[in-house]
Amino acid sequence: MLKNYLFFEKELEKLSFEEINHLLKGIEKLIYIDIALEKGKDDPQKIFESLNSTGLDLSQGDLIRNYILMDLEGSEQNHIYKDYWIPIENNCKVSNGSEITSYVSDFIRDYLTLKTEKFLQNQKFLKYLKLIMSMKLIKN
Repeated sequence: MLKNYLFFEKELEKLSFEEINHLLKGIEKLIYIDIALEKGKDDPQKIFESLNSTGLDLSQGDLIRNYILMDLEGSEQNHIYKDYWIPIENNCKVSNGSEITSYVSDFIRDYLTLKTEKFLQNQKFLKYLKLIMSMKLIKN
């Protein structure tokens, strides 16, 4: 937490008064939702997926990332996210002028197809990923 605070303190010191005011106006527009979960009782994956079904624009890649990281401890989550997931995301982005398209979902679907020798339709591959991870057919 201290490391994060020091990072923001350092970055904010670089901003002009006008830039800080602009930033504060943007922060005032944010909507924050706090969802408290009870360990052992609430299923974070189901809650995450139900939020997606209510209209938030989450990709299959978002759901897969959450599924892969959800059972890991905080430091391991950060390590996997920083050292593996971000490079995958960066290598799966294509820029067409002002538009950036992410192909993370396609990459993971194709990877699973190669590993399991089964073709996966887009709408079914998260369900299939959960199944094969639970059966330990591929490593988490």
